[in-house]
Amino acid sequence: MRSRYRWAVVCAALAGCADAKPVLVPVRGRIAMNDAPVKEVIVNFAPIGNTAGSGALGATDENGRFELTDARGEKGAHPGDYKIHLYPAPRGKSTKAPDEVVSAGGGGIPSIYIDPNNTPLVANVPSLGGHVEVKLTADGRNSRVTSSPLAE
Repeated sequence: MRSRYRWAVVCAALAGCADAKPVLVPVRGRIAMNDAPVKEVIVNFAPIGNTAGSGALGATDENGRFELTDARGEKGAHPGDYKIHLYPAPRGKSTKAPDEVVSAGGGGIPSIYIDPNNTPLVANVPSLGGHVEVKLTADGRNSRVTSSPLAE
């Protein structure tokens, strides 16, 4: 009888662990190109490697600052590694299809940062959340992404 009880406890614990969802952490950041803020772009963090979740999005303000929201709409992102790509934030109504705007490098964004497969931008979200600083260059070379833990 005692072994059945232990087995039931182990099964319940395993079932509880399987249902636990990974924790989202706060992520804020800033994007600049040639030291000027990159305004009105959507910032897409696509998970790579073993990073949990489906990704996170944010939109830059007039100062190039953004805050990430998980793909399900909750604030934050899962800790881990991400490829970052950008695309122009929609303004009003456009007669162009979204693919045409993106492929043309709309919004003054060099196309290398719009292409999710070829973007050179990679960031790490620290386990307790962080600040991501993205510095772009016009040709994609020497662009930089730095991550630091959020100040407490």
